[in-house]
Amino acid sequence: GELITIGGYTSTGKTSLALSLAIDFAEMGKRVLYLTSEMSVYEVARRILANQLPKNVMTLRKGIFSPGEIKALEDIARNASEKWQLYIKKVYDIEGINTYIRKYTPEIVFVDYLQNLDRRGARSDYEKVTGNIKDIQGITLRNEITSFVLSQLSRNKEQIREPRLNDLRDSGRIEEVSNI
Repeated sequence: GELITIGGYTSTGKTSLALSLAIDFAEMGKRVLYLTSEMSVYEVARRILANQLPKNVMTLRKGIFSPGEIKALEDIARNASEKWQLYIKKVYDIEGINTYIRKYTPEIVFVDYLQNLDRRGARSDYEKVTGNIKDIQGITLRNEITSFVLSQLSRNKEQIREPRLNDLRDSGRIEEVSNI
């Protein structure tokens, strides 16, 4: 029942880090559920393949492969289908998260990313994020799973400095409920 938040500015590698962690957990035999509210399932799978090959995701996207890389991709796909219990799903809200957790009974869940999740009845981004992180905490505790939640940081335009916990965008509740 541990909730871990990974915060970062836009395009700083939050998704890459989360996917690397998800792959590592899958390699260890853990049941992993990767929930994305930002990319398609196909895009996430392509990033995983690029990570495993290793190959630049843009080159992979263009379909430029050497014969050796095609064989390596086939080996990666076979290894993943035989060894990994890594499920990738698109979600829009907490209901979707609950549905997939019930279906796949994961040990580890990744939510990419918090600020993109919808929330019915929320009157502001603050209310939406606060409600969603509180619900994710409840899901994490109730299902006794480890949850990684990716979160945007607010940009500080006044000065360039190391980010702080209170830079997590749209809610002080994130830092209150996250274990790490």
